[in-house]
Amino acid sequence: MRTLPTFFLFLLAQSIVGQTNSRFVGDAACEKCHAAVQHSESSSLHSKIFQAANHETVRGNFAAGRLDLRGSAYVVQYRNGKYYITESELNGKLWEHVVDYTLGARRVQHYLTTLPDGRIVVLPPTWDIVRKEWVHNLDVENPEETAGPEIQVWNKACYGCHVSAENKNFDLSQTRYRTTWLDMGAGCEQCHGAGGEHVQAASVNVLNAETRARIRDTILNPARLDPLRSSTICAQCHSFRDIYAASFKAGGNYS
Repeated sequence: MRTLPTFFLFLLAQSIVGQTNSRFVGDAACEKCHAAVQHSESSSLHSKIFQAANHETVRGNFAAGRLDLRGSAYVVQYRNGKYYITESELNGKLWEHVVDYTLGARRVQHYLTTLPDGRIVVLPPTWDIVRKEWVHNLDVENPEETAGPEIQVWNKACYGCHVSAENKNFDLSQTRYRTTWLDMGAGCEQCHGAGGEHVQAASVNVLNAETRARIRDTILNPARLDPLRSSTICAQCHSFRDIYAASFKAGGNYS
C-alpha cells in the first residue's frame, strides 16, 4: 500500500457545503456589491471546473467518430445540438450517453453523463487539451493516487469541490441519487463560506462602525487568516480526503 505524505492525510469532516444550504445565496448575490471581483472569478479556471455541456464549454473533437482506447471502442459525436459518447457493454450491446457536463478546462476535459439511478459518472473518453487528442480517463489519473472505479462517480467521489451548496441526496432505500447544487464551478462561497448572513448584514441603510464590523465578520476573508488556516481552505479540495461528518467550515480546524 502506498504511503501518502502527511500533509495529504487530512480527514475532511466536510467541505463548505456542509453548512445549511439555506445560508447559501449564490454568486449572483455577491456580484451586486463585488462586481469586479465576481467578473474576475467568473473568467477564472475555478469557475470552469464543472460546466453544462454546450458548444461554448466542450473542448473535445466530437467529429472524430470512432475511438479505440485501452482496447475498447467508443464513438463520439455531435448531433442536434447535443454531444454523445457511445460505449459497448460486456454483452456487446451499445449504450449511447448524452454528455451532460464537462469537468476541467485547462489540461484535460472529462465528460459526464447522468445515469437512470442519478449517478453522475465520468465517461472513459477524455480530451487532452494540450495534445489535442482523445485518451482514456484512466490514462490521465495516477492509479496509485485514485480509488479505482469509485472515483468515476462524480456525486460520490468529487463531493463539494466543483459546485456550491451541494447535497448528495442519496436515497438508500432506492439506491439512487437526487443530487442538487446552487452554482456550478468553484465560486465565491467555496472559499468565503455561505454568504446569507453577510448579505443580510450588508442590506442595512446606515453604515457605522457597528454595521461595518458586522458586514466584515459575517463572511470569511482568507487574507485575514494565518497561513495555516488559510491553506486549509485550499486543502479542502486540493488534497486527498475522506468525508466522515458534516462539520467542517471554511477557516475552521481542518484536522
